[in-house]
Amino acid sequence: ISTTYIFVVRWKGWDAMPFYIQANRLQLPCFFAFVLLGIHDRRRAEWHRRYLYMATLFVLEPTLSRAFDPLNPLLNSFTDEQVDFAWWMFSIGVWNAFFVSLFVHDWIVDRRIHAVTAGGLALFYLIWAVVLLL
Repeated sequence: ISTTYIFVVRWKGWDAMPFYIQANRLQLPCFFAFVLLGIHDRRRAEWHRRYLYMATLFVLEPTLSRAFDPLNPLLNSFTDEQVDFAWWMFSIGVWNAFFVSLFVHDWIVDRRIHAVTAGGLALFYLIWAVVLLL
């Protein structure tokens, strides 16, 4: 709820937000949807765990940004564009590592990719594609 409040108070309209904040704004309802689906399917452990794991990945950007902060002193001689690029490489690398770990788990355990894994990844990248193309 506090994040939604910040979206309204801090960012006056969609166009005032940087693209990554726009993506966060679209990913927040997906987070809630995955949590609700996880609660609904709590008796089916493999679905429940994947829904909750996917929900976590949808709200990971603020955490990744804070995890990148200790690296900033190492980048003092970099331009702002280079720091932004380094942040993107860090974030994309960590995010994709989490997604890949779930794909690997699915493949090792079931020899197939679970529907929540594939659907969650598709929705995640669809949101980023929409935001970057707008």
